Amino acid sequence: MNGGRRRVLTILVGENGMVLSVSKEDNQVSSEVPNMGKVALTPESEAAFAVHGFDTTSMFVRDATAQVEHLIFRTPAGDPPAKKIGERRRR
Repeated sequence: MNGGRRRVLTILVGENGMVLSVSKEDNQVSSEVPNMGKVALTPESEAAFAVHGFDTTSMFVRDATAQVEHLIFRTPAGDPPAKKIGERRRR
């Protein structure tokens, strides 16, 4: 995104109901969990991002209009479901 625009997705992960935010500001994508801080996501492909410091990959699944529909977290312990529950854009 250009000019300092920021896009934030709110994601609900797993059955325990952990909520995280995924944001893209300029060319940096990051994830933030309340009380745990922000973690950089490094692109591996157009849809897959490595989670810095964790053995986890976030896969963004898009619908027919290219909007993020949900995420798939690839972890050694399994792939918990993660659905988008909100989105906002800011300048």
